[in-house]
Amino acid sequence: MQSIVEQPLPDEARGTALEGKTLCNTLAAHERNVHLLALLDQKLGGVLSQQAVAPTINEAKAALDLLKTIVLRGRLISGDAMFCQREICQQMLDRRVSLTRDKFLSVFAL
Repeated sequence: MQSIVEQPLPDEARGTALEGKTLCNTLAAHERNVHLLALLDQKLGGVLSQQAVAPTINEAKAALDLLKTIVLRGRLISGDAMFCQREICQQMLDRRVSLTRDKFLSVFAL
């Protein structure tokens, strides 16, 4: 599966969703529920990368690290408005991808 993920289709952007979810029934005494942030390949229907969000940071900050874990070339990354933040956009620009900003963050890696 690794070779499929790293070699996107030549003339088609691969839809990749950036999404965070809190896991049910994970609340422990004096702690917070487990919250995960994941990148989902919409064509494969599988998670490409996933990490727990530390209780001291939010999803947007966690996304900075998560986006470094996959090859962005040929991918269209979509997420909700929470991810339309300067640091995330700057990371994409630094990695030479073009950005469009609308209701959702969309990043097409060239």
